[in-house]
Amino acid sequence: MNKVRILGIILLILGVSLFLIYDNNGIDFAFGFLSALGLVLAISGTFKNNSPKKI
Repeated sequence: MNKVRILGIILLILGVSLFLIYDNNGIDFAFGFLSALGLVLAISGTFKNNSPKKI
């Protein structure tokens, strides 16, 4: 596994565990964002930058 996938799995576990520990504190959006970001990184496994290179 590469570093980005490991980071994604860590973010996913962190987001889910914090969501279960701090239930209904009004910061569920942040925990959902962490979980979604972790899931995307775990699946894709890379950071993509599709901007064209400037000369």
